[in-house]
Amino acid sequence: MLKKLAAGLCLIVIVSLIIHVNLALHTFYIPNPQVVSQEPPAFEEEDEEDEEEICEIEPEPCLCPTPYEEAVAFMEQFGGDFAIHFENLEAGFVFSHYGDRVFFGASSTKAHFAFYIYHKASTGRTNLNTTVYFAEGDYWGGSGFIRRYYEYGAYFTQRRLLSLMMSQSDNIATRMLRRTHGLEGYRNFIESVGGDPSLLHTISYSYITANEAGILMREIFRFIETGNHFALELKQDMLRNRYPFIVADHPVASKSGWAPGFGGAFHDMAIIFTDSPYTLAVLSTREGVWTDMLDVQNISMFFQDFNYRWFINPDHLCENHTLLF
Repeated sequence: MLKKLAAGLCLIVIVSLIIHVNLALHTFYIPNPQVVSQEPPAFEEEDEEDEEEICEIEPEPCLCPTPYEEAVAFMEQFGGDFAIHFENLEAGFVFSHYGDRVFFGASSTKAHFAFYIYHKASTGRTNLNTTVYFAEGDYWGGSGFIRRYYEYGAYFTQRRLLSLMMSQSDNIATRMLRRTHGLEGYRNFIESVGGDPSLLHTISYSYITANEAGILMREIFRFIETGNHFALELKQDMLRNRYPFIVADHPVASKSGWAPGFGGAFHDMAIIFTDSPYTLAVLSTREGVWTDMLDVQNISMFFQDFNYRWFINPDHLCENHTLLF
């Protein structure tokens, strides 16, 4: 009896040990699913091919306007009231707005005649110290100094007449110089420098386009740049223009013309001496009232700023932007 009881107890102990061993084995080998789910995901290396594709994406095209587009957009506000010729004299960039429209030139074309005479003097073909007398046939009204203060028979040197013609737009001085030099040589000279001689009539009764004005201002600038004594005299005469319409924060050598009674003429053409010099011609058939002068000043200051931003300090341009002239 005792032997049977001892055998039963041994069996119970053996079964209990087996159960504990199995539980221990399961606890050791079966991972906790919550712990597995909290482990960080393995690091995945970037695909080199994808990276190369990103590098090869081209930048978006530049949206900056070209200088020509910017100037066109500005001039739209004036419609067809003004003809414009702008040229940066270093870069050679030209903007023209109604550039071939023909206008009555009024006194603006006196600059071209003065250019011709000073050029003749620079080559020894005339002496500016020779005198010219004031004849009755030279008389003309309008702007001037001589008709107010001098009588017929008064004498003036050519140099003095040139100064009066350019600074005060003196009509009598112009007629005295025309009588001295004639028109044939003047027409030939204008053609030789790229102008249109068919526009020439009797100096103040000539015609002009903005493009023609731009061409001749450029040639006057080139003449001045030679440093010739007579060229510098012409520059000083133009700097002393008493009736300028074009304005700037820099020296302006110009010649204006204003004749509202002859079909309309409200013009100015100028060389602006700045770090990157430029020429500007502004022609119109407007009457030249106060608001017209404000418009020309507005145009003047736009092109001064335009010249600075595009040709002196173009840091505002988009990266990789190309100036398309």
